[in-house]
Amino acid sequence: MENPCLILPLNIVELTPEQEALVTKIAKNTYRPCCNNSTFFQDCNHGSALLGLLQLGATQGLTEDELYGEALAFNSFWFPDNYIQTALYFKAVKNIDWEQVDARVVMGKDFSTGSGWYENVSKEIKLLDLMPKERNGSSCGV
Repeated sequence: MENPCLILPLNIVELTPEQEALVTKIAKNTYRPCCNNSTFFQDCNHGSALLGLLQLGATQGLTEDELYGEALAFNSFWFPDNYIQTALYFKAVKNIDWEQVDARVVMGKDFSTGSGWYENVSKEIKLLDLMPKERNGSSCGV
């Protein structure tokens, strides 16, 4: 009987050796706020989805910079609160508009891991009192 816990890798997206090297490089240097591991270490669905996105982008000829930009765009959809506050941090603390922020920097450990984001963005945003105060009690959500 086949072991149901044994997961075999599937080659869903065919990559050239150059594309695979590019994807591996970026995957090892991109993170998500839900965990402290790189995209290369797929410990959640976000990591697996981001790796697949990088693979598809590489097969379509996207450059390294474009792939980092795509990774940031998808992370921003998955974790909007984190990246809205990160954009606010860059504008208020570093005086850099979000469009000018290097996606490689944002996707790195300091801003896209849960712990890095908390230390570098959340604490600073709270210290500068840049976010609205949380209200107690029930709300309609609007």
